[in-house]
Amino acid sequence: MSQTKVKSGLVEDNSIGASKLDVAGNGTEGQALLSDGDGTFSWQTISTSYNTQVISTNTNAVKNTLYVLTAELTLTLPASPENGDSIKISNLSGVATCVLGANGNNIMATSGDLTLDDATKSFELIYTDATNGWVIIG
Repeated sequence: MSQTKVKSGLVEDNSIGASKLDVAGNGTEGQALLSDGDGTFSWQTISTSYNTQVISTNTNAVKNTLYVLTAELTLTLPASPENGDSIKISNLSGVATCVLGANGNNIMATSGDLTLDDATKSFELIYTDATNGWVIIG
């Protein structure tokens, strides 16, 4: 049995490769090693790009999308979000009455819709879990 090299309490650079983690291959550019939740790992592509939609009417939101609000409206959040789903919002409507429809999920650990009280605010929503629901970042 081989031993992992340790230097000053840290694992030495490049001493643990994918084979020691029981992962096929080395992944490709833009991929990260993620837990599959069962003690195994796999290479998965990490997306950092967002679709962008400029909207002026009521809309059903889709994860990983940036919504630019240009009128008084309701943006209804997804009904079945998963942990880590993200939606970005930029309120350029000039009104402080746009609504985020909770669609049965919590927003900031509170049930019910959220009325935006800033006519020019931009922020991101990340879905965390059933208790906290969508949390506001930024």
